[in-house]
Amino acid sequence: MSRLSAPPLRAIVLTTAMITVLGGCQLMTVTAPVEAQPCPATFSAARCDAILVWVTDQLGVEPSAIDGVDIVPPTPEPPGHLDRGTPVTLRVRVPDGASREMVMHCSGVAGASQPECMDDPHVPLTFASGGSFGYRDTPEGSTPFPGPDAAALAAAEPLLIARQVVRIDRTGPTRVLLGHASLANGIIQNASFRLADPWPDTVILRGGVTLDVTPVAGGDPIRNIFEHGWHDGVERVAVVLTFDVAIMRPGASIEVVDVDVR
Repeated sequence: MSRLSAPPLRAIVLTTAMITVLGGCQLMTVTAPVEAQPCPATFSAARCDAILVWVTDQLGVEPSAIDGVDIVPPTPEPPGHLDRGTPVTLRVRVPDGASREMVMHCSGVAGASQPECMDDPHVPLTFASGGSFGYRDTPEGSTPFPGPDAAALAAAEPLLIARQVVRIDRTGPTRVLLGHASLANGIIQNASFRLADPWPDTVILRGGVTLDVTPVAGGDPIRNIFEHGWHDGVERVAVVLTFDVAIMRPGASIEVVDVDVR
């Protein structure tokens, strides 16, 4: 028996039509059922993949435990109702014929930050450039951080990769070493990358992709310039991609472009 084999919920979304009865002024409300539609009939294939991953995470099951996800049309909001973001009602089907309903909320910033809420999903990317980690955030009471010295800048060695295909051979958390760099005085001047395909269709990730810059001598990935501190000369670092693979398909891979760590 599947973990999701609870009795099917019988909730039905209704549409309302108003019909005037001839010979009088009475209005009669007639309701008609609206059937749930397969996800691809409502959303893009990419968003349906992201929704499937969200469902499996919420239920704590593997994607193979889900037979399909249908979208239940929303009930029209009454006039004058303040729209706070229409939730998405899902009808989740499993191989033994059972189903259950789940509600996914996509209000606020979720539509721009969570793939399951995006009309055109993309994989969120995290790296030190652009403040992704708050790299240059100044802790309270900190003194100004000195810039790199000229000798260290001259000795530093960047990691520059125009394009690299990362083959995926398993699901779950994954770390991929892209290469090494030397940072002037241990300061990240830039650390960025892109994906050639913002939403690869051969591999569906749980969450995003993070580019970590980690001292070769040991320690955690560098997150903040003040916490990491000043280093004499250059500091050797490893540049690593981390991500979590939810679904693999034939030819599973991601293509990384414009890696620039210096």
